[in-house]
Amino acid sequence: MVVEIPSSEHIIKHAYGWDLRKSIDLSIERPCGQGAGLYTVWFPIDASRAEMNWFLDIIEEISTKGHMDAARRCSIPSGEFRPTPSPT
Repeated sequence: MVVEIPSSEHIIKHAYGWDLRKSIDLSIERPCGQGAGLYTVWFPIDASRAEMNWFLDIIEEISTKGHMDAARRCSIPSGEFRPTPSPT
């Protein structure tokens, strides 16, 4: 089961309109997969804009107070991104 939660201050405040604590609390409270024996992957949305200490702190808190079998990051390796050409 993948649990997607916003993880940068920018997206938490400006896109979701939440305070920072809500993102952590939801990550700890919501994953229902652990009770069903599902492998739970925490997927931090917008982690590339997160301040590093904040990001490491939320990973620590979620993994100790909540449930996270794994964390996933999404990135595009250098040279992999090729924009689709515009139709002419």
